[in-house]
Amino acid sequence: IYLSDATYHLMLDYYFFGVSENDKKCFNKSEQDALNKATDIIYSSDWAKKDAVSYYGVNEDKIHVLPFGGNL
Repeated sequence: IYLSDATYHLMLDYYFFGVSENDKKCFNKSEQDALNKATDIIYSSDWAKKDAVSYYGVNEDKIHVLPFGGNL
């Protein structure tokens, strides 16, 4: 199970500024690997779910939205 409130991609230029292209590539690959390996993914918002589907190509059937944190 992978649980998060956002994808790495969404955090770029939102919280993470000045990240090198090499680091972006490396961390996006780590995120992609984690999403691919997970049998179930839990996000706290549809915003994160939509990015996982559109940017990382995750099958939305394995993503569940469970509001927590600031999304309650």
